[in-house]
Amino acid sequence: MTRAANFVKGLLALATILLLIVGAPALLLLSGVLPDQLPTLDQITSALTSRDETGQVLIAVLVIAAAVLWAAFTYSVLVEAIAAARGIRLSVPKGPAGRPAAALVGAVIAMGASTMTATAAPAAQPLVAAQESTASVTASPEESQTEAESAPSRQASTREVTVQRHETLWSISDRELGDPMRYREIAALNGLSQPYTITPGQQLLLPGHAPSAVTVEPGDTLAEIAAENDTTWMALAEANPQITNPDLIHVGDTIAVPTVQPQGTTEGTQAEEATEALEDASETGLSAAEQEAPAAGGEDREPQAPETAAPVVPETVPNESPSAAAPAQPQAEGDEATADVPLAEIAGIAAFAGGGAVLAAGTLTLLRRRRTAQRRHRRPGRAAPTPATELVPIERGVRSAGTGVLATLESMDQALRSLAATCASQQRPFPPVAAVELDGPEVVIHLSAPADLPAPWAGEGTRWVYDGTDLDESVHDGEAPIPALVTVGTGPQGEVWLLNLEELGAVTITGDADKSADLIRYMAAELAVNDWSQTVRMDLVDVATEIAAIDPGRIHVHDQAERAAQDLTAHAVSTIDRTGEAGTTVADARANQTGEDLWTSSALLVARNDDPAVVQAAHTVATSVGRAGASVVSLSQHDPQDDLITVIDVSADGHLFMPRTGLRLTACALPTDEAHGIVQLLDQGRAQHDEPMPLAASGGEDEDWRSMTDTAGALREEFTQPRDEHGDDETSSSVLPPDEDEWIAQTATTVEDVERIAPRVTESVRADLEARDPDLDADLERWHSQDCDLPRLSLLGPVTARVGGDARAVLEDSRAYLTELLAYLALRPQGATMAEVREAFGVSDGRVRSSIKSLRDWLGTNPRTDKPHLPNAKDSRASKIRGVGVYQVDDVLVDVDLFRRLRARGQARGEHGIEDLKAALTLVEGPPFEHLRPGGWSWLAEGDRPDQQMVCAVTDVAHIVINHAIATNDGPTALATAEAVMAAVPHEEIARLDLVAAMSAAGHGNSAAKLRQSVLESSDEALPVDLSERTDRIVRDREWAKEAS
Repeated sequence: MTRAANFVKGLLALATILLLIVGAPALLLLSGVLPDQLPTLDQITSALTSRDETGQVLIAVLVIAAAVLWAAFTYSVLVEAIAAARGIRLSVPKGPAGRPAAALVGAVIAMGASTMTATAAPAAQPLVAAQESTASVTASPEESQTEAESAPSRQASTREVTVQRHETLWSISDRELGDPMRYREIAALNGLSQPYTITPGQQLLLPGHAPSAVTVEPGDTLAEIAAENDTTWMALAEANPQITNPDLIHVGDTIAVPTVQPQGTTEGTQAEEATEALEDASETGLSAAEQEAPAAGGEDREPQAPETAAPVVPETVPNESPSAAAPAQPQAEGDEATADVPLAEIAGIAAFAGGGAVLAAGTLTLLRRRRTAQRRHRRPGRAAPTPATELVPIERGVRSAGTGVLATLESMDQALRSLAATCASQQRPFPPVAAVELDGPEVVIHLSAPADLPAPWAGEGTRWVYDGTDLDESVHDGEAPIPALVTVGTGPQGEVWLLNLEELGAVTITGDADKSADLIRYMAAELAVNDWSQTVRMDLVDVATEIAAIDPGRIHVHDQAERAAQDLTAHAVSTIDRTGEAGTTVADARANQTGEDLWTSSALLVARNDDPAVVQAAHTVATSVGRAGASVVSLSQHDPQDDLITVIDVSADGHLFMPRTGLRLTACALPTDEAHGIVQLLDQGRAQHDEPMPLAASGGEDEDWRSMTDTAGALREEFTQPRDEHGDDETSSSVLPPDEDEWIAQTATTVEDVERIAPRVTESVRADLEARDPDLDADLERWHSQDCDLPRLSLLGPVTARVGGDARAVLEDSRAYLTELLAYLALRPQGATMAEVREAFGVSDGRVRSSIKSLRDWLGTNPRTDKPHLPNAKDSRASKIRGVGVYQVDDVLVDVDLFRRLRARGQARGEHGIEDLKAALTLVEGPPFEHLRPGGWSWLAEGDRPDQQMVCAVTDVAHIVINHAIATNDGPTALATAEAVMAAVPHEEIARLDLVAAMSAAGHGNSAAKLRQSVLESSDEALPVDLSERTDRIVRDREWAKEAS
């Protein structure tokens, strides 16, 4: 309907309202049918009992009826008008006058809306034209589809559900979509008509995401609502079947706004991308094509496919919300409508979604442990091995999904160990835990039989809750009471469910073959990496064999099920005998540390459950729950019809259902390729060698100090000379005293180490470096000043940012996010393009722009240039060099850079440079990159890996200072430095050895002897480990082993 028609219709409606409300009473007054005065009761009685020969009674009845209808209509119009003015949505109008009144008032409002739209239309025309123009230029022939061709793409966002017995559209909508009132959407999507009859087994399509809703206010039009919600009026019309005329919507109506992004590029997304391209060009001053050009002097980039909407992992759970173990992150100000896509999903790592964060956390813990072991083999001046580039997406997913879960899992593990210790001390049995539910900070245990639990657990019967407080810190270093605890899925509100396989005994996974295999593979991977599962032996038969390389010592692959089942049966029978002799259960035996041997667990994971030996093993553990310390998990296409077997059914869409308990979850899954990636990542953590320290990337300027250093701040080899080489042409010196043979025996270093970290440097190199970095002393003074006028970013310790901009420019909850963004840019001297920021943070271009703006406002104006510390991309220094729009921060002080600059100058100054190295160590306030934003900082897995390189840098600079102090007989300085650096890098072998030497030099022989013993007894994963080649040499040369004995 046109605006003119709307206007005419509105005028007619207004005239009708006025005619009925004002005209009707006026007509009655003018007609003379109304009496001059009200009749008495006698007159009314006489009129009703006498014959009406004049027709006065009929006229009176008609007048009264008309008055009643007039009053009802007038009341309805007033109610509708007041509701429209206040923007209140009313229920469906009732009564004979309600609907006409609502229709007439709506027509009048529509008249006003069309008038306002007509007034505003000319201003909107340039934007529409720009969208259409850009879309026509950037769209490829494949993207230019008809609406009919685009329809399947839109339908790809839907999902299927199977109708169960006694279900209705209402109940399905309530369960799957979280809103029973959305049953009409399901009916429309499936072409159902009233009375909406459905039958068990029927497949129904469901909307992929719950739409948001907008209440129509006075003056609203469908086009305006679409523009405000980043969609099109056509998409709104499709999502709202009740809209029969897009030009006519009523005040108070609720408009559903679809939020699903189609996998293909439709007309709406093309227009949106065209708009973003124009905004990008405005920000960077370059065309969209120029933004994707390769950096000057850099590698050519592969041709990129046309961008589509951000990838969205299909939902499999109704009301899916962030995992309880992975709290939501704050958004940057100005972008409330754009949410982050988890990096695990961006990298395509389905295993880490939902409850899979537990696997990510276990992998991260094991990876960190192995990399700590790797650094024991690192020599000063060298770097630990760098993972292969192709494994970066896996590590980013591990970091992103696992970091935020670590604290929750540690709390759960400690709570269960504390419960075991309390039960042992109070001589009460450990409860039969069947499952653990992680719901936010709460740890909920579900028991297979009622029991009473001690404080701080609260609850009754079979459900008990620990809220994360008042934990007994005196937990003994014993066995985990439930080692076979493994995640299987996530509930509708994000709660993570773990099952105790020992308590279940025998489990059969049925349903879709591929999804079942992904689930059992996931369970095997978790048992391989979870901290509490280190005493579980796994036997794998034709399933999950990919993960065996994670720990070959306790994960065994078999060709035949018979032998593996017999081994498990033998273990179960032996454990049953042990518990019988001790008169206890396995859990109680672990809690009380009964006997001389560990109470290990054994798990058989097998692809088929019909082998007689497997059947025997399953019945053995199922009939001896609590005493066998074993479990059997098998795959099957059919329900085993055995009450002793716990059945887990997994559907093709990833839903998990346990008939015995009624539990419905989104199943965890680990596809084969992702399992290989995790195994390779962890396997690289076993490498026991070191590498040359990577060279630092300069800011694109030949005179930059970085072009003379590596990533740890040490001078590059071409700017140094060997210690035993004395050039005749130019004076040179080293930061460590010469004649090392005279003092090296008192230190914890070697001749090769000294040659590597303290070579000779000439005066010309010193002069060159100082000329490239003339502001170092002034910047260092600013860093320590209370009145610094430049932003300061601290990374050598807890990550913080101190800025001088408008503190009100960003929300308090957004500062951790913006601090990470500042670190990302500050650590990249060559800057970063929008595409690079988008990929690093896993957000949309719109989110990048809004975050950059917030960061620019937060940093404020650069006092040196009177321009922003974060200029527009087109105005940055790097933009002029690289030829593309680049985000780059100017004059932001970063302690990492100050540390590197001081180390480089200290090394260049040779024998006069030790004070610079001491000054560098004053910048260290704790472990580098501590207290990172949960779920963030996954980009650290790429590039130079500054978090790891700075651990090496701090360790090496302290090593030089300590050796210098010992060589110059300054024991107190050596000890103070060694103790300070141990607080920052507590797991570094080099630092521990330096502390031993410093204690001896400071006259603390007894303390040094105890520390030497701890070095000799180093352990990893609860087992003693061999000394590295360097450590073994130092221990032998100084006869520390003999002194310790």
